[in-house]
Amino acid sequence: MKRSKRMIAAALFLAMVLCGAQSVSAAPAYSELSAVADTLYAVKAEPGTIHVGDSVQLQVVTGRSTTHVQVYDQNGSLVAQATDGAVDKSGRLYWTVSFSISQVGEKSFQVVAGNRYVDSANREITISVLSNVPKPVVTAVELKNTSAYCTVENYPDLAKVRLELRDTAGNVVYEDYQNEKLEAGTYTVTAYVRDDPYGTASEPYAFQVTQSEVDAYRLLRDARVVIVANEGTYTTVIPDDNNALSIGCLGWHATRAHDLVKNMLVQDPKTVESHLTGSSMLDELHQTNYIWNNRILTSSEASIMRGLLATDVSKTVQDATAEEDISAYLVYGRNRGITEEGALIYYADLYNQSPKRAREILEAIQEDGKALNLDNFHAYALENPVMGKYTYRRNLTYNTLKKLGYV
Repeated sequence: MKRSKRMIAAALFLAMVLCGAQSVSAAPAYSELSAVADTLYAVKAEPGTIHVGDSVQLQVVTGRSTTHVQVYDQNGSLVAQATDGAVDKSGRLYWTVSFSISQVGEKSFQVVAGNRYVDSANREITISVLSNVPKPVVTAVELKNTSAYCTVENYPDLAKVRLELRDTAGNVVYEDYQNEKLEAGTYTVTAYVRDDPYGTASEPYAFQVTQSEVDAYRLLRDARVVIVANEGTYTTVIPDDNNALSIGCLGWHATRAHDLVKNMLVQDPKTVESHLTGSSMLDELHQTNYIWNNRILTSSEASIMRGLLATDVSKTVQDATAEEDISAYLVYGRNRGITEEGALIYYADLYNQSPKRAREILEAIQEDGKALNLDNFHAYALENPVMGKYTYRRNLTYNTLKKLGYV
């Protein structure tokens, strides 16, 4: 045993001579490694925000003794590392580490710098990863009869986005808004890309529906109730109504019937063509609307038209056209000095039946110096040589308005 110790001592002395060392010490214990650990000065992502699938570069600055830089994800898995290629500047090493990210969101990574003894220091860095689909931006909200019509930048086809409406308390009013009627209040709308699995969204856009807008729509809604009760349903067809066809819930006549069906063709060509193919009506839709100025339908054509009027596109177009037309009638009435709500609706019904007779009745009331109220409109309409023939319709309109609470 003594001989072995002497041999070991001799070997150590020889090693000291060969290495020029003054003394020999053992490798540092693990608890002492911090004294020789290197320093991690800075970590910067270029860029700090990327799109999914793109690469990010980390610029890492360490002390000169660093031998490797590693990057770990939130699960502790190694995603990138560098062991060479560092640039030495003024006693510090500058490293570049690149890697791609395949998921959307705020992603955190742990950057670790180390030397041959230990991983000396680490820092966390967060990178924002966006979807690679264009981001929607709500640029405007137009209110029309208490429905909100949104303009979304990058998505002119609104079918590609989902519109989420929330109230001032943050509650979801509509998860997938489809131009439903809104109550008075303040709302925010956020657009989400439908086919984007990562849910790329716009910033919330605030807008307001006023009580006056709600009241105006109530008047329009009640006017429609009155007029539709006098005219018919979505599928109403009168083949010969004073030498031309009338169709739909507002009884669109002649050229206006042509305009209505032409709009359906624009909105949904496949549906309209499937119903009208084989009929001369399909070719006539591609001509001026005057071709229906004296158009009378045959019994078979009337049956074909009823089938078309029962479709979803027909109902959508009729609803929109009815609101547009009745809104215009009410504006005409206000512009002629009618302020009483019941009188406005009565005038709108007269105007839908015959614009010429509606003006005659209004002017007759004014010439006699009478008030433009509901009772006078009804009385003068019954005395009109044309409208007076439609006693049932005039009485139905008047009595319906009374039941609805209009005076």
